[in-house]
This record gives sequence, C-alpha cells and structure tokens, in this order.
Amino acid sequence: MRISAVDRSLHGLHDRFVRAHPDALLYHSRAYLDFLCEMLDADDRSLVALDPTGEVIGALPAISMQGPAGTVLNSLPFYGSHGGILATRAAVAEHLLAAFTSLAVAPECASATVVENLRERWSYAALGASLGDDRIGQVSPIGHEADHAAG
Repeated sequence: MRISAVDRSLHGLHDRFVRAHPDALLYHSRAYLDFLCEMLDADDRSLVALDPTGEVIGALPAISMQGPAGTVLNSLPFYGSHGGILATRAAVAEHLLAAFTSLAVAPECASATVVENLRERWSYAALGASLGDDRIGQVSPIGHEADHAAG
C-alpha cells in the first residue's frame, strides 16, 4: 500500500472509491472538495491509499490555507462539513492518519483539525491532539427518485 496526495490523475479513481463506499458523505466527493478549494482559495491536501494494483482503498479529504500564524490544515473546514477517513480496513486508516499527522506536525502547520465522518469510527489517537470535542449530527438516507415517485 502507498499513500499519495490526490492530484488530477487520481480524481477519477478517488471519486469511484467515494461513490462505492457505504459510509461516504458528499463532503468526500471531488465536486465538494473542488468547490471548497475554489471558494476559499485553498489548497487540496487530500490523501488516498492505493493498493499494489493502483486502486484506491482509502481516502482522507483535507484542505489547507495560509493564516497569520502559518498553515491551517482541515479535514474539513466549517461545522457540518465532516471529513475524516474512508477506508476498507483499519490498517488503511492507520496509514492515512500517519500521512495526515506528518502534514499536521510540520513546522509550518499552525493548526490541524479532523472533523470525523459521522458514519465511520476510526481511532484518531495517533494525531496526538491537544484538544478535542464531541459532535453530533443527523443523517437521513434519501432514496432514489423512483423510490418516491407518485403512483
């Protein structure tokens, strides 16, 4: 397994993985990440885990911006924009978190935040966070239009 920054060459593989993952939220999608980066003039720092064949087996959305004290790294910004890890197994999640942690502890990084996915629970203890909070949210599954057609 290797961890890679998501560049344009990986966008299709990233989106295919996100669309197929049962715990993915819209916040993991390329469209949402591209929207955030454009709106905030931020840098996409998303990570993917690739298996030996080059298939995506994990993803961690993240963006960064320059602030007065240095780089601010978020997965993801704004209350309600849940980022966090999508992975096929715990070992993949651990590797993604290690790669994110290396970005977070870089000297130029002033702050790093992970707002975890509401539907998936990986341990973020390896981040060594000095602060934490608990958040709640509501997830309402919405079926396909055909499921709700009058008739």
